Amino acid sequence: MDAMKRPRKKLNVWGGLVMLREGQTRVLVATKTQAEAAQLFGESVYHFREHMTQTFNKDEIALALGSPGVRLYPKGRGNR
Repeated sequence: MDAMKRPRKKLNVWGGLVMLREGQTRVLVATKTQAEAAQLFGESVYHFREHMTQTFNKDEIALALGSPGVRLYPKGRGNR
């Protein structure tokens, strides 16, 4: 039975810029797939891919992995 179990897919951290009332700001989200992330933003996968990318910034990854599936707006980096 163990041989039939699928390996767990790792979480990826996606980041990009979005417009809020306060102006343009950085947003992060940790999900297993781009499709899951796009759904959290209410966007098509096509639109999500046009405006977001996988981040390899260690600080952003640590922050987003602490709250998977939640959109995060980290302080600093231009965010208020």
